[in-house]
This record gives sequence, structure tokens and C-alpha cells, in this order.
Amino acid sequence: MLRTHRLILRAVPEDAVQVVVGYLLAQGFTVYDDMDAAVRREESGWVATAVHIGEHSGFVRGMVNGLIEETGLMLIPGLKRNIPPTLVVTAARWLPDGTCELLVCALPSLDFKRILIDHDDDSLAGPRYQAAVQGAIAAFQAAGTFIGDHWFPKLEPDCPATPKRARELTGWR
Repeated sequence: MLRTHRLILRAVPEDAVQVVVGYLLAQGFTVYDDMDAAVRREESGWVATAVHIGEHSGFVRGMVNGLIEETGLMLIPGLKRNIPPTLVVTAARWLPDGTCELLVCALPSLDFKRILIDHDDDSLAGPRYQAAVQGAIAAFQAAGTFIGDHWFPKLEPDCPATPKRARELTGWR
């Protein structure tokens, strides 16, 4: 559910990033850090924005979630699982042919303590993430700027959407 998307568009990279970020914000994500300024300082040719969603459950809530995981008790609003902390990086750049490459990559928190204690399913951010990406694709198609969508792209090491670079630029764990 949290797969990386690579879109090819006839759009300005900054505008393409803002469209996707707008859909992510509409799904409950919030802007995380000032990734755009860090990327601009590097003069890499990329434009990028990071957003995040989710929170740590904590030990008690994590234990309760683990105990009631496959029962009807999960439907009680107060016992609903938290979306685990998830960072989404949206990055774009110009390609040599004058089109725009737009990458959207989700990174669940790899905090070891969260993994041991929270017992949350990393895919809980997936429906919101996919709704935002699909909404952006529909907007690009309606505007006539959408060229294609590629799954599982090979990301270049300097791309801000790669997990290693995203963590370096934002401090996300």
C-alpha cells in the first residue's frame, strides 16, 4: 500500500509537488520540517516537500491493540488503532526532454522502540496515501499534463525521495 510512485508530467516541478502535497494535506498529513530549503541549498535540481501523519501508540495502547487485534472490539472508536508515524516525500525535477519527473515515496518510522511497543500496522497510512496520490493523478489527467505512472522506480542516490536521503535531510527515524 505504501509503494513509491513515479509520475511523468508536462508540468513545472514546483507546481507538481504542490498539487500532490495539497492532496496529502487534505488526507490529514501535515508538513514536516523544511525539506524544501535543505534541498535548495544543495542545488541538486530537485524540489521536495515532506509531510507526515501518525503518532506513537505508547506501551499500554500498543499492548491493548495487540490483544484485541483480531476481535470485534477493534470497532470501538476508543480502541481504534493509531496510524503509525509515516513520512511522505514528494520530489520533482526537470528531465532532459522538458517533462517533469515526480516521485512520491512513503517511509514508515523505523524507530525500534515504536516497532516493539506500538504493535501498529505500518500500512494503516496506506489508504490516505493512495487516495492522495490517486487524487493528484486524476487532477493531472484532467489538466492534460499527465503522461505516465511507473511503479517501483529505480531511485537515484541523490534523490530526496530515497529513504536514506529523506532521513538525512529531515532527521526522520
